Amino acid sequence: MQFFDDIIEMIKEFIEELRRKLKDANVLTPEVKEYFELITVYRAKKQGRGTTETDKSPGANVQNEPPNADTSLFSRVIDRLCSSVRLYVKIKIMVYQEVYQAIEGFDHYLKQELEFCEKKIDDVFTNLYKVSFSQDLNCGTDNSKIFWQQNIWLNPFTFNFDSISQAAKTLKSKGRSWAPCFFKLYRRGALIQEKLPHIPNKPKPFPWTIPKTPLGAWTLLDEHTIMASAECSSPFPGGHVEFVQNHFDAPSRAYLKLYEAFTRCGTYPSFGSKCFEAGASPGGWTWV
Repeated sequence: MQFFDDIIEMIKEFIEELRRKLKDANVLTPEVKEYFELITVYRAKKQGRGTTETDKSPGANVQNEPPNADTSLFSRVIDRLCSSVRLYVKIKIMVYQEVYQAIEGFDHYLKQELEFCEKKIDDVFTNLYKVSFSQDLNCGTDNSKIFWQQNIWLNPFTFNFDSISQAAKTLKSKGRSWAPCFFKLYRRGALIQEKLPHIPNKPKPFPWTIPKTPLGAWTLLDEHTIMASAECSSPFPGGHVEFVQNHFDAPSRAYLKLYEAFTRCGTYPSFGSKCFEAGASPGGWTWV
């Protein structure tokens, strides 16, 4: 029946889409496998090939069913589909956690944005906002609407430690480069940072290439607890970069914005490039 065939095609497309979107494909592997086996048997039956005695798929026994068993087999496929869709709905909503570092002096704007985007603020550590939120696994996280932030800690975790060396060793096991973001226990934090690979913090010349090694962020919650993230949205320590300034030739400090923009993008205007600046006064961008 053409109607059943069309539905089967829709089911197969749904399964393939499901498998592609789920990062952990093993979650539904038994379910998805049975879908394909049932669909394969159904198609073989429709094409008059039947099934072999060695076929051990869940739908293999349909070879002994009467000719009008199409509806029965189709119902089995639909039942399996509905069963796994219910399972998928249960697992597809995942809870994410992130830490947002507010721009100094603009904490209230960041808080409003987080609330608007339905991100629950779990803890606030001075200018660090730890949030949790539910998100469809298909979509992942979306930070495009959060503007008043200096840096986002994308996969934060916490761990306890007994000594300075143990804290540094644990951080090294999670990533190579770490930038501190302290709001208390500065001396203890400095002792831990000394045991980590050095992060150059001098003003950068322009042009400057961002290191390929990911830069993590960490802080002390108390004397024996660290919160950290090996993945951050900004490649700069604390989300801030400082360039060597020209205090004599530049008409304004606006050129530093272009320095950062070009550095982040990894591209620069070259000979013959056409650039347009609307409202060039006093001309800091044009000077670049």
